[in-house]
Amino acid sequence: MKKLLFLAVAVLFGISMQAQRLQKIQIKAQAPLHAASLDGTDMWGYTYDENFGYACVGTSGTGEFGAAIKVAVDETMDGATIQGVAVPFFTTKATGVSVFVTKTLGGTDLASGTLSGSTKQGYNNIAFEEAYKMTKGETLYVGYKFTISTVSAQTEAYPIATGSDLVPGALNLLLGGERQDYSSQFGASPLQLLVKGLKLPDNKVAVSSIDALVGGMGEKATLNCNLLGNSGNAITSVGYTVELDGATVTGQASVQVASGVNKRGTLPIEITLPATAGSYKAKVTLTSVNGVAVTPETVSGDVMVLLRTAKRNTVIEEFTGTTCAWCPRGWAAMEYIKEFRPEVIGIAIHQYDSADPMYNNNYATLQWKGAPGAMVDRKDGQVDPYEGGFGTTIDADLDYYGAIVPFVDVTVSGTYTDATCAKVDAKASIEFLTDCEGYEIAYVLTGDGMTCPEGASTTLKNRWKQYNNYAGYTTTQAGFDTKTELGKKGALVCKGGKYGQSQIPNLVFNDVLIGSSWGTTHKNKAEALPTLSKAGEKLDHAYTVSITASSYGKSAIKYDQVNIVALVLDKISGEIVNAARAKVEYPEGIGTVLQETTDHGQQTAVDLSGRIATQAHGIVIQNGKKVIR
Repeated sequence: MKKLLFLAVAVLFGISMQAQRLQKIQIKAQAPLHAASLDGTDMWGYTYDENFGYACVGTSGTGEFGAAIKVAVDETMDGATIQGVAVPFFTTKATGVSVFVTKTLGGTDLASGTLSGSTKQGYNNIAFEEAYKMTKGETLYVGYKFTISTVSAQTEAYPIATGSDLVPGALNLLLGGERQDYSSQFGASPLQLLVKGLKLPDNKVAVSSIDALVGGMGEKATLNCNLLGNSGNAITSVGYTVELDGATVTGQASVQVASGVNKRGTLPIEITLPATAGSYKAKVTLTSVNGVAVTPETVSGDVMVLLRTAKRNTVIEEFTGTTCAWCPRGWAAMEYIKEFRPEVIGIAIHQYDSADPMYNNNYATLQWKGAPGAMVDRKDGQVDPYEGGFGTTIDADLDYYGAIVPFVDVTVSGTYTDATCAKVDAKASIEFLTDCEGYEIAYVLTGDGMTCPEGASTTLKNRWKQYNNYAGYTTTQAGFDTKTELGKKGALVCKGGKYGQSQIPNLVFNDVLIGSSWGTTHKNKAEALPTLSKAGEKLDHAYTVSITASSYGKSAIKYDQVNIVALVLDKISGEIVNAARAKVEYPEGIGTVLQETTDHGQQTAVDLSGRIATQAHGIVIQNGKKVIR
């Protein structure tokens, strides 16, 4: 599955002022980026993905842009003619789109064509005015140019589609009047030559790469081999051998690789992992294709064997705020996750507006681009908290990252240091399942059930109200599918829903950040883990976390609904490699709060050991709140 994000990450190059502003972004397509050949032609290109798993690059500005691929004409293309080019776009605002064939970038066009009509999202087939006949041994550049006159959306800001394949010469960008090969930074252009007369051999397929595999000692696992076909016929079966740790296994498998150029498929091979932890190379060799013996070619892939596989607790951090009128979208997603995805750890970071009573600045600096926003294990940057980065729902992100096998196992516990409940003694246990380097640990306190306290002033009540733009939209208009549990949560904030007001009073917030090991300077104060840790090494780590909520936030904390979260982070990438969560407990001798309710709807006051405390003085709990008498 390819990740499709909205996050732009600046990448700087020193070739011109225009190129220095070049950025890469992954953009969600509204429909598959499907290329259909011109009549009687085959597609020829370096990368092609019908599931539109593409990134895009651009300068965030206006101007003339373009991309071209380098084509070394071989015997399969000798005498064939290029009839046109299929040009991929996510934007519909590109104008003056033209295609060309040339011997040198910026040189005289050997063939050219212009798009008639407006640009559509997806592939745009553009025929040459006169087809170009290729000759074996020559080198060509085939590409397209266009103009962006205005920028009002990310699809115009980043208009050049790129694929994941790193092929030299497969992404020559026209930028600020200059042309340069960026294929090593951004991958290959997915443009497709539309060709007649290709001479493709039958049964031509190879293993292009092998996905890295991680698993526990002696476990059954699937080694996914990526197939690349350049065949005149479809590939339906392959014979193979796989060598791992000195053992060789032979097998036959059914596969699906279409006929044509650079067609893709997958060969899944079931294997048993070695009985000793460590790093290995799996060597896969295709021995036959469609029942016909072929010249063996071996490709190696990385296999990491851990002491055992551990549970991954995926973390979703949400950027939100009560004055953010689109943030009920994020609230709905987080409520869904809270109820239906208990294996996921939520952290709602109220930093949109300091007027928010749950505002808390004691946290890591994350590169938020707007609210509502979310990050899943801090991988790939910001995504939509409801829709996620795959263009479906946040479940796809949670499933995708939740399936990654962690190299570290972690558990955590937390206890209030004393009856004031102002600080929590956190204790984490960490086990390294392979040799690891460069990790650190951080701690977070989150509060559930937070809402405007009873008896609050009108001013405070107003600060607790959640602004809500969705009150003016139906669920259909908002894009919430009420056939799903996620969509039902979204429907709550829409027109006619339970919380379908422009300002929602008494909304209950869960997983709210109320403290962490990051201070106001956004530096993690918890000690770093050992620089280099060996497989099987275990260590215990302790840290005292203070509740840093504002006075308004503290008044809403239900101290029996506070969680401690331990995050193990990669110090280089900043990604969360694993996490754990536990309910914060009271010190020994202080029991659970009673939930007994009087006839007036008030909970009976109890002391911290759970005894009814109608006459007690000191710290008692009433209505889920800590009260000092």
